[in-house]
Amino acid sequence: MIENNSGERWEIGETLKAIRLNSGMKQTEVYSNVMSRAHLQRIEKNAQIPTYPLLLNVIHKFSMDVNEFEYIRNEYSFSETQKLFHKFRNIKTTLNTDAMRNLIQEVDNYLLKNKSAFIQNLHYILNGYLILQETNNIDKARKYFNPVWKNIQKKETWYYNDDMLPIK
Repeated sequence: MIENNSGERWEIGETLKAIRLNSGMKQTEVYSNVMSRAHLQRIEKNAQIPTYPLLLNVIHKFSMDVNEFEYIRNEYSFSETQKLFHKFRNIKTTLNTDAMRNLIQEVDNYLLKNKSAFIQNLHYILNGYLILQETNNIDKARKYFNPVWKNIQKKETWYYNDDMLPIK
């Protein structure tokens, strides 16, 4: 495992450099025909941020995707959003009301410190399912489901996280 030792999320350049060194690759193997040596050195020293297309090109030369790169950059852990969504997906059944209550508490704590439309939608969905399970009243549950549906419905294009929300 590549170590950061700072306890903080890595910068893009230092992550690229650490992956390159850990892979035993020389600068020329990764960056030739992609950028100049001076540009490479500025990026690896965090003096310059690469453009997104350039970053994708380099990440693919490491035979990895953006998710793996971000996982490494985040000190080999998932983001809080990913962790919450993973817990949500692992509940599996609305009969597990204790797990839903616990996750609602975690989501509430997250939302106190962070603004996230996606996590807010999870909050509504969890509460809707909990009310539906406890009261069997679909009208009460819809009060939680409807804001999520209205938010997603007005989008011209749905994204991955939108499609994963179980409200259709």
